[in-house]
Amino acid sequence: MEHTDILPAVRFGKRATNGGTKSTSVRPTLNRPIEETCATLLHEMCHLACAVGYGSKILDANGNPEPIKDTSNNGVYHNKRFKSMAEAHGLEVEHHPKYGWTITSPGIDLLDFIEAQGWQDLQMVEGVSLLDVLGTLPKGGGGTKKPSSTRKYICPKCGNSCRATKTINIICGDCMEKMTFAE
Repeated sequence: MEHTDILPAVRFGKRATNGGTKSTSVRPTLNRPIEETCATLLHEMCHLACAVGYGSKILDANGNPEPIKDTSNNGVYHNKRFKSMAEAHGLEVEHHPKYGWTITSPGIDLLDFIEAQGWQDLQMVEGVSLLDVLGTLPKGGGGTKKPSSTRKYICPKCGNSCRATKTINIICGDCMEKMTFAE
């Protein structure tokens, strides 16, 4: 079965202020570099964690954690509680003047995790089966692969590392050595 066959059923539910749910389709999310896809999925999982009260110290009458209100304006504005949850789970968060703390990107630990899993070459679009995504087929068992959108640079003197989304010239701030591209 192709993973695209199951995508219409894959939705993220988030409690809306009126008690209903807000659904978001993931199909457009998958047609991007894996680093961005993971960051978007983690962004949505942070909303879910807040909705179920993950980490909440306030308990209801039954002893269950109260939901964390991470957005306002009908789920549009992301507040500092969302920012805190996202940063605690490996995302870098920037402020948008209209939507709050909603601009998320993968942090260095998340990028290192993606690399350690061997996912940086994964392309989740047409032509890749669900079995490829789950890793049960030999690597390269179908579809073309999209190159990673990030580049890793390492300081040859102290070993500090950083990532960039384009080719750059960068100097390590600790020892003032030019960082080299890690293949």
